[in-house]
Amino acid sequence: MEEYGSATLLVDAGLPFHQVMKITGHKKLMTLQKYIKSEADVDGMLAVGNGLLN
Repeated sequence: MEEYGSATLLVDAGLPFHQVMKITGHKKLMTLQKYIKSEADVDGMLAVGNGLLN
């Protein structure tokens, strides 16, 4: 499966962004966002992720 398609499918299925990043090998959420072609709330995922780090 191509990277664009798999990342989108995982996000659309409701998988948390940190798990999608582990599966796709991305280190930064901003990079992963380029591969997500979806209606998923990526900005919301980023806000949650930043909240976990602080």
